[in-house]
Amino acid sequence: MSVMKGKKEFSPKLIFGSVRTDNPLTHCEREILKMVAEGKKAKEISSYFYHPELYIRNFK
Repeated sequence: MSVMKGKKEFSPKLIFGSVRTDNPLTHCEREILKMVAEGKKAKEISSYFYHPELYIRNFK
């Protein structure tokens, strides 16, 4: 038993039940997050997507 050896075990039902196949973010939101991760400034991202800079800052 791996649990008795101090290892963690998780029920497959728990693991597979927590994986979502649908993404709650829109395509635009995913692109904004990608650009934020790349280090782009909010002003640059907002001009690219025509969104207010304050909207973009919500993603940081």
